[in-house]
Amino acid sequence: MDGTDFVEGLTAAGLLDPPAGVLPLAVSLGRWALTQLGGSAIGSSGFWEALAVAVYILVQLGLPPLLALRERRLRRAGELL
Repeated sequence: MDGTDFVEGLTAAGLLDPPAGVLPLAVSLGRWALTQLGGSAIGSSGFWEALAVAVYILVQLGLPPLLALRERRLRRAGELL
């Protein structure tokens, strides 16, 4: 089995799709951000970088459920087809 067969197998299983890599990336960035937020002074650039990453992760993981809830409410009200 060479490397191309391995990559083709992962692709066929759907493990190389972008959504499959989002959660592990978000978890690792979140852990880094929490460490930086807890250990950096508020005036340091590391603190503000970590805050930006934390906000990005919260939006990335929190916005889809909120949008789904909004869509469901609009469908029930008959405002969406």
